[in-house]
Amino acid sequence: MSLESLNGTEYLGAHIKFRVQGFREKNDGIYYKIIAQLTLEEPFKREDFEYTYETCMQLCLILNQQCPDIPQLPGVGVFGFKPTALEAEKRRIELEKWLSAIVWRCDVLGCRQFQQFCNFHKLIDKKWLFQPVSTLKLQGQHSFPIQDFHYEPDTQVCFVLCTDDSLASKMQGFMNFFGKGKQQVHSQLFCYRLDVDVQGEPVIRELWVQQYQNRGTCLVWDEKLTLAGIGFDNGQIICLRVLTGKGYKELSEFCTIQKHTSQITGISFNCLTGHLYSISKDKNLITTDLANPNNILKENEFQFELTCMLQYDWRLYIGDCVGNIYQFGCQSGPLQAMGQIRPDVKMSISSMQFCSNKYFLICGSHEGYYAVYEVGRAGRERQNNLITLNKTVPHDYVQVSISTKELYVNFGKNILVIDSQKMKYLFTLEAHEQNVTKIRIYEDLGLMITGGKDQAVKFWQYKYFPHQIMNNEMLPYRKEPIIEIKPELPKQEKLKPELEDLDHWQ
Repeated sequence: MSLESLNGTEYLGAHIKFRVQGFREKNDGIYYKIIAQLTLEEPFKREDFEYTYETCMQLCLILNQQCPDIPQLPGVGVFGFKPTALEAEKRRIELEKWLSAIVWRCDVLGCRQFQQFCNFHKLIDKKWLFQPVSTLKLQGQHSFPIQDFHYEPDTQVCFVLCTDDSLASKMQGFMNFFGKGKQQVHSQLFCYRLDVDVQGEPVIRELWVQQYQNRGTCLVWDEKLTLAGIGFDNGQIICLRVLTGKGYKELSEFCTIQKHTSQITGISFNCLTGHLYSISKDKNLITTDLANPNNILKENEFQFELTCMLQYDWRLYIGDCVGNIYQFGCQSGPLQAMGQIRPDVKMSISSMQFCSNKYFLICGSHEGYYAVYEVGRAGRERQNNLITLNKTVPHDYVQVSISTKELYVNFGKNILVIDSQKMKYLFTLEAHEQNVTKIRIYEDLGLMITGGKDQAVKFWQYKYFPHQIMNNEMLPYRKEPIIEIKPELPKQEKLKPELEDLDHWQ
C-alpha cells in the first residue's frame, strides 16, 4: 500500500514503530520494555517505557469503549496467571503484534489514554494529537440529562429539554397513569439566548425555565408560528407561545393536546396550514388543527410503532421500528400520502436527516445501519433510490456532513467520526462525561451541537477536529510526490519505513 493513499493520521501512524524488546521481573510483576520510535523525520525520536501485561490489558479495555472493532490483546488466562519464562515470551510477542496493529487506527491515535500510555507528548507535536474543547457549553441549572434541544442560528436562541431518566422516574410515570403518583418535577424546558460581550467573548443568557411533572420525550420549535411543542411519555403535548417581539423573554401556554395513549416520539408544526402532526408508540399519526386543538382533524393508524419524524420542503417523513419510511405531502390541507420506502433490512429507525443540496434522506437505526436514500423531487415524489446501506455501531443518532464527507455517530459518551465513503473510523471525540443523547449538524455554520446525560449541551467546530488539521499538516512530510508521476519516468515502489536495529542503543 502506497503511503500517499493514506490520510494524514494514517500517514503519521505509519511512521510510529513499536518494539517490545524484552521483559524483567520485579516485586509487583513482570514488566515489558516497550520502545516507540517516530520515523517521520531525522533524527528519529524514541521513547522507552515499561508496563505490566495487566496494565496493557486495562488499556485494551479502555480503547474498546472508545474505538469499536479494534484488534484484541489475548487475556491473561491464555498464558497462565503465573507465567514461566516461555509464557512471558509469548506475551511479549503478542503485545508487540497488538501495538503494531492498533497504531494504524486513526481513532486509536487520537485517544487521550493511548497517547498518555505511549508518552506521545515527548514524540509528537501536540497540535497534531489532541482532544478538541467545545467552543460553548450550556449547563445552567439543569437537573436532569439532556433529552432534546433546538438551536435557531438566525436569532441565537436555544431551547433545551431535560428529562429525568432514572428508574424511579419511569415508575412514577407508571403510577401517575393510575392517579397514584406523587407530584414531582421530572422535566425542565430552558430557553437561552447566545450573545457576545464587549470583548467578543460568548455570553449565555438564561431567559426562562418551565418545569413539568411528566417526562418529556421530544421538542420542536417553529419560528414563524412562535410556538414550542413538547411531547411527553404519557401521550400529552403542550404548546407554548413565546413572544419573540419581547426578546423571547415572555411566554404563555397556548394549548394542551391529549390525543395519544403512549409516548410521543415526534412532533412537527405546519406554519402554512396551522396544523400540528404528532406520532407516538401507539402507532398513530394524528393531525391537529391548532385553531381547535380539542378535535382530531385526521388520524392514520400504522402496523408498527412510529419512531421518528422529519419535515422538510413541505414533505413529512415518518420512520417506524422495522425500517419503513412513509412520505406525506403537507403543503396544503390534510396530509396526502406520497408513497412508502421499504427497507432492504429490518431496522428500527432512530434518526433522520435531510441534505437539501443532494436531496438525500439519511437514516440511522438502533441496530447500527446507516441508509441514504435519494428522494424524488417535485413531480417525481415516488422515485426513491437507495444510495448507500452500511452498518456501523448501534446508535441513536447519526449526522452527515456533506462538506467533510463524514458521519458523526454516538458511541457511549463519545462521538465517532467515520469516513462516509470508506466507512473508516477517523477520530473519536470524547464529547461528554456520560452517554451522548443527541447530535445535530449545522452544515452552513460548520457547527455540531451535542447533548448528553451529563446535563450539558456543547457546541463544536467539527471542521477543525485534529484529523482534519493533520491532513494538511502532513503534506510537507510526505516522502512521495503528491502529483501523479509522469508516464516516461519509471515508478518506484516506496516501502514502509521499518524500525531500525535498536540493539546498539542498549
